[in-house]
Amino acid sequence: MERIFGEHADVEELWRLALEASEQHHGTMLVIHANAENEARRLSPPAIGIKPGPLADSTLLAVSAIDGAILVDPAGHCHAVGTILDGLAVPGMGDASRGARFNSAHRYLSESNGNCLIVIVSEDGMLNLIPDLPRRVKRSYVDGVISKVVSLSHGKPVDFEEFFKHEKHLRSLDFYLSAEQCTLANESLERVEDYRESSAKSNDGLGFITRVWHDKYEPHSAFNDTFFLPE
Repeated sequence: MERIFGEHADVEELWRLALEASEQHHGTMLVIHANAENEARRLSPPAIGIKPGPLADSTLLAVSAIDGAILVDPAGHCHAVGTILDGLAVPGMGDASRGARFNSAHRYLSESNGNCLIVIVSEDGMLNLIPDLPRRVKRSYVDGVISKVVSLSHGKPVDFEEFFKHEKHLRSLDFYLSAEQCTLANESLERVEDYRESSAKSNDGLGFITRVWHDKYEPHSAFNDTFFLPE
């Protein structure tokens, strides 16, 4: 929550609301929005705007029985209940095997500009949080992996097994790579495949692999420095 809302989030209060909402046996949604006041106005009606304030456990259970989401701000103050989420359907978004609640949350989130966290409570009490953010890592850790890949790509001869072991590791961290690091990774792959091509030869007369094509590394638009842990 702090990664989305920063120091303005009352994490303990928001978790209390999420856990209490999980006691609702019909399922519900808790929408935490940085601009909850404006969203309450924009989505009314059918959303029912209320005077912002904290929700007692009993009140939360009562309003969660109303069809629609509960809209709160990062401090845990409720601004609206019975909120019907809008948003355009996008191919590949959500999960066709999940219900309307899950998919409408994804549609709404896609247009929230990163200012929103949605807690989805299924009928069995299971909690899903979206967005499901990648884990945080140290910048120095990512730097170390890319450095190893670049270094191995300069080998004469190239140790293919060792190189691709570390390149596979780098691929698992591609979300955290800067544009410059993506370029370094792509150049390393090209260098290794150039070496493969120049040194390829057949030992049995049946042909040989001269070059392997790889997906290009590209920076992720959703990445920012909040995904790095302090050093």
